[in-house]
This record gives sequence, C-alpha cells and structure tokens, in this order.
Amino acid sequence: MRKKILCFTIGMLSSFYVAASSEKDEILNGIQNTSKASNAVFQSAQSINDINEGLLSLEVQLSSNSKDDAQSVISSLKAPILNQHINSDGNSFYIVTTLKGLLEISRNNLTKTIKSGSGTNFSSSSGNTYVPTTSLSPSDYKGKGVKVAVLDSGINNKHPQIQGKIIEEYCFQSINPNNITLSQAIALEKKYGKDYGACANGLKFQQGKDSAVDDNGHGTHVTGIIAASKSSDPNAAPEGDASQAEIISIKVTNSKGSYLNTDLIDALNLLATDPNLQDVKIINLSLGQDLNLPGSCDKYVIGDLPKVIEKLTSQGKIIVAASGNEGLTGGEGVPSCLDKTISVAAHSTHSSPDFQLLGNCGHESLSEDEIICFSNVSKTTDMAAPGHNIISLNHLSNNTTIMSGTSQATPAVTACIARMLEKNPTLSPADVKIYLQHGGNYIKKAVDSDAYIPKMDCDASLDLVPAMTKK
Repeated sequence: MRKKILCFTIGMLSSFYVAASSEKDEILNGIQNTSKASNAVFQSAQSINDINEGLLSLEVQLSSNSKDDAQSVISSLKAPILNQHINSDGNSFYIVTTLKGLLEISRNNLTKTIKSGSGTNFSSSSGNTYVPTTSLSPSDYKGKGVKVAVLDSGINNKHPQIQGKIIEEYCFQSINPNNITLSQAIALEKKYGKDYGACANGLKFQQGKDSAVDDNGHGTHVTGIIAASKSSDPNAAPEGDASQAEIISIKVTNSKGSYLNTDLIDALNLLATDPNLQDVKIINLSLGQDLNLPGSCDKYVIGDLPKVIEKLTSQGKIIVAASGNEGLTGGEGVPSCLDKTISVAAHSTHSSPDFQLLGNCGHESLSEDEIICFSNVSKTTDMAAPGHNIISLNHLSNNTTIMSGTSQATPAVTACIARMLEKNPTLSPADVKIYLQHGGNYIKKAVDSDAYIPKMDCDASLDLVPAMTKK
C-alpha cells in the first residue's frame, strides 16, 4: 500500500436554471421594494449565484429598543441562520443568512434598515472570554498568533522567507523494515538502541531545532504557501496567505515522500496529548494513502487513525487534508475521506490551452473554474483551491520551486483558516467549514458531472465571519 502524497436532459436543465433565475429576480424585487436594504447589501445580494447556498452578513437596525423584538425577528425566519448577535441595547442585531432570509427580514415590520454586517458592538453568545470587535478588511488578516502544525517532509529553516516562523520542530521517522536487512537492523539497534529510526539523531523521534530537516522539498514548499514572508526580491516566492502564522514543523515523510502510518499516528497523538501543543489550531496534511475509497470512508478505515482525528477535532483542532492526485472521481485518499477532515481538491490558477501534467491526465483547455483532472474528487470533497504551478520555497537554497497537486491546494485552505481564526478565535471546525463553503462559487471536474465543489474565496469567507477579540 503506497502512502503519499442528451437533448431532453439539456432541455430540463435549461428550464431549471430559468426557474432559479426567475426566483432570484422575484426575491431581489421584493427586497428592493421595501427600501430597507442599503446599496452595499443589495449589490451583495445581486452577486449571489445560488439563492439557497449564498450567504450575506447583515446588520439589522430595528424600530424598537427591545431584545425580545430583536429575537422575535430572528425567530420568525424560515431561512437558515449561521450566526447571530443581538446588540446589548436591543435596537439592532447581526446575522448571517441567505438571500431568502434577507427578504424575510426586509418584510418584517420591526426592521428599519439593513446594512452590511461586521459584528461590531454586538454581544456574543460564546461566553465572556471574547467580545465582538471592529472588523478589519480581509487583507489585514494574516493569521497572526495562529499556530499551524504541518506534517510533511520537514522544513528548510534557513530559508530567509521562513525565518522566525518555525517555533518548534519534531521528527517521527521509523525505518520501514521492508527496506533493510536483518544484519542492518541488528547494527542499527546496537548503535542507537531499540528506538532506532531515520531522524537526524538516529532515532525514530526527535524534538528541537533541525529535527525536521527537509530532504525532499515537499514540506518546505507546502509551508511556504502558508507562511512565507513578503520579500522585495523579484525572484522571491509570493508571500504566504497567512504570513504571520506560527508553524510547528513535524517531519513524517522521508526523502522519497513516503511515510509509515504508525509515524503519522504518533505525530497526531502528540498534537492531541502534549500540553505544550494544545494551542495548535490547524493541522495541515498534504499527504495520504492512494486508496480508492468513497468520499466518506470512516466505516472502511480500520486502526487508530480515525480515532485520533476524532479526538483532535473534539479538541477544536481543524484538520485540512489533500484529496489526492490519482485522478479519482467518486473517491479520495486517506485521511481526506474521513468525515472529520476538511478535504481539498485542486483547481487551476489560470487558463491553460495545452495543459498536460500526467500521462493519463490532460485537458484540451483548462479553466480556473475547473477542478484539475489529476485531482481526486467526490461528492463529499469540501473545498477546491489553487493547485497548479504554485511557486513556493525551495528546500536546498534560498530560491523557489514550482509544484502542482492537491498538496499545494491544501495549505492554501489552511492559510485561509488561519486568517479566519485570527479574526474570530472562537470558531469551531464546523463553523470554519461552513464559512469556507459559503464564500465562493461551486465548480466541477470536466469528467465528473455530479460533484460540484465550493471553490475557495477566502476574502468572501472572511467577510462572513464576525470579528471577535479577547476581553
């Protein structure tokens, strides 16, 4: 087991889209007729493609100063509600809802005005530790103070664009018994003891500076997508989307990019149990077993991996995993297919008329609104993010490297989550997934007509998140 990284139908579809478009126009007309929504809100409403999926962040001013009235407006909504905060004075509330929810609020007699919501000055339902605060522009959130664990091939900690970002290094690197002889094993045990391994210290575990030396390049590239510093050097890698995040680099894959499942589980258990790592918020897994399993595979995966992932998410940690590069449609790798992970497929960053990556994977043309053919995808894949010709850090020098794959799409989502958690540290894994999935449009793979996957739009997702800060 390798582990790595028809006319009638068209007529019916056309009728569906005409009907959907007519319903949206009817809703927009209803909102406009009340004259309660601001121009900014109405413009946001017009931009929504799916009336049942698109979300709006709203601040609703009421004609009374009663919390009971505010709650009555909220309780009267039949449309879905993601988040809500009632002003301490009772004269307004913040809410995240759909286009239909906006229409319902507009038609309520207690509603005075509706503007775009930021959550400013609203009370919180999350206890006394955090309170709402003024929201910054999305570009101002860079993952400051958010700790991210990257389980991969390690890090080039000497690269100038990653200096000061790596706050801890670990290595979990057993030697695969299939790769050595009995006499070699005896010699290693004699020299290093029963815990001999492939970490730099000769053991299967190491902690501290230079524990996660990258001898493959994959981990450094992935880490740079998350946290690389901005540089004025024209040959430098782009700034990581969460360039102020703090990185825990954990080496689990070897120079060939493969790993043992026991090492991965040991590394995840460390994150679940070590008191010094309980403030790690996100775990990036740009790795996996290339098994052809359904997108929801918990009942098929035996052993401790599902259990430790369940434990981590119960602690509030968010696990982001690459769906895999085997070109599967209707399946993913492990661990991305586990329900508790956020699974990530790859789409292009630009149009390409002559795209060809793998021998059995090519596009006559490639659109950035299309999932790349090498990317595994299923009906339960959670997100699609850029994964084609991504420039990031090199593991052997201060230069850059270009890589493609779901491995590169995954840290893009991780970086977005770090930005969201900087804005609102109270978000749960379920909250994060919902905000991510409602930020962008849905796209699909050319050869798969069933799986429509949300394309990440991080700034749009951030706009939906109410800003919170410690008291």
